[in-house]
Amino acid sequence: MFKLKALLLAIFISSLFGQVASASSGVLISQVKLGDNISARREFIEVYNNSDKDVEITNWCLEYITSGLYSYHLSCLSPIDVGTYLFLPAGKSALAVSDELASSLESPMIGDVSFSSRLSGLAGYVALLDSQNNKVDDLGWGVPDDTNNLIASPSDGLILSRKADSMGSLQDTDIYKDDFEAIQPKNQYLIGNIYEVKDLCLNLDDIQAVIPDGYEYSDEGCQPIVVDVCPNIDGAQADIPENFTLDDKGECVSADLCPNLDDIQSILPEGYIVMDGNCEKVFLPIDITEMMPNALGSDEGAEFVELYNPNLSIINLENYQLNINGKIYSISKNQLNIQPSQYRAFYNTDISFTLLNSATEIFIQSKNGTFTGDRIKYENPKEAESWAIINNLWQYTNQPTPGYENQISKIIEKTSEVSRLGTCAPGQYRNPETNRCRKIVTEDSSSLTPCQAGYERNPETNRCRKITSVSGDSTLKPCEPGYERNPETNRCRKITTNIIPPAGYSVEQTNDQSGSGVLATSVAGVGAFAVSYGVWEWRKDLGTPIKKVLGVLKIKH
Repeated sequence: MFKLKALLLAIFISSLFGQVASASSGVLISQVKLGDNISARREFIEVYNNSDKDVEITNWCLEYITSGLYSYHLSCLSPIDVGTYLFLPAGKSALAVSDELASSLESPMIGDVSFSSRLSGLAGYVALLDSQNNKVDDLGWGVPDDTNNLIASPSDGLILSRKADSMGSLQDTDIYKDDFEAIQPKNQYLIGNIYEVKDLCLNLDDIQAVIPDGYEYSDEGCQPIVVDVCPNIDGAQADIPENFTLDDKGECVSADLCPNLDDIQSILPEGYIVMDGNCEKVFLPIDITEMMPNALGSDEGAEFVELYNPNLSIINLENYQLNINGKIYSISKNQLNIQPSQYRAFYNTDISFTLLNSATEIFIQSKNGTFTGDRIKYENPKEAESWAIINNLWQYTNQPTPGYENQISKIIEKTSEVSRLGTCAPGQYRNPETNRCRKIVTEDSSSLTPCQAGYERNPETNRCRKITSVSGDSTLKPCEPGYERNPETNRCRKITTNIIPPAGYSVEQTNDQSGSGVLATSVAGVGAFAVSYGVWEWRKDLGTPIKKVLGVLKIKH
């Protein structure tokens, strides 16, 4: 019958305390006294913190269940008020004693808490429960056998005490008859180990024994300390107001750094700088690298200015301008980009600019004035040569390269013999002044646009050419040796007739008045000299056939 009751007790305990508190709490029932030979009501229950840290035991309770399956609430470890929490230090114990033991005349024993005597000396069960009614630890006693986990009831005067392991800690295998033994009680039991902690901030999670940094105590609990982050604005500002920011003086100012731009700019937009309280776009530098101020022939569609992007990013030219002699020209009215390391040429048909043939100053600038490029100057530009920067030096070059890397001038060897030049293409003629091929204009001169002032129509090519105005031959500088003056243009040109080499002596004047004699003698002398010179010049070429003839003659001889 008792075995059945023990089995039912085990089942009842399991159903009553199904949840088991975490074993990490480490608080155990360490000793139980079921009475003594003086009185069966002289009882106590000791609990011990078997862990290495303090454990909160607020509102933990001791529960007793009889062998008849009756449950009794013995005692609880309750604080004096709300907001106070109880802790059991590591390695310390707390003691609950019966009222009769506490008031005993023979050996009174005061505990941390008291309870009414209930424990049976024959069989029973004690459990330690946390504040959520979860079982922390338990102990059952009675008649042990193979069907239960009970420790035998102790003899009179003995108590049930938990064994210690080899490390000095209390043993806890959850097998009562293995973990406990019957021994004599200790001579002295210490109480008062439990200490209180006042939670100063009931409105915050966890227990706040001290007010946390940045908080202050009020009737509502601990509240964050309000710091006025904007002392220059009326009222205490715990946070920076919307659309405001802190400046370098720690004052709250409008977060819109760019009132001249749409929307609120809380940070400076990329590519902008602050100027006079407004945000202005920063323009990357662009270089002028080449220009053609004095094109050959008509300037229309021939003059150009070349730009170069020296940056690593694409540049939009919409907000850039050309400044030519103080006159402003927009480079592009549309979205026109220039790639990194790209050259781009703009002709006077793209931009209606004029490059003077005398002198000009030109530079590139941004519309807002935040960027001004280098000022480029030239004077008296050469015809058909561009003014370009080559090897960091501005110079003229006869190899214009609009839209490409600049090239240094190419040395051109002039020749006076037109016969050595190739034949011009059909529809072209050779310019007698430059020996270059030019297109023949076949349009009726009457339908051509009149030449500008200072120009005349070339009757051979129908092209406009500059009129050379002189007051007389006496004002012209004499041509250099080997050159003669062109009667049509008054320009010096190289003498192209050099078939007969000059004589090595001066021609002497003769008194012979006979024109025919002198002429005949002169012709004969010149002819003889020419033959002699030809033989001398071609002596090597003539030598070989002469030698062959002489060789043949010798053989025949």
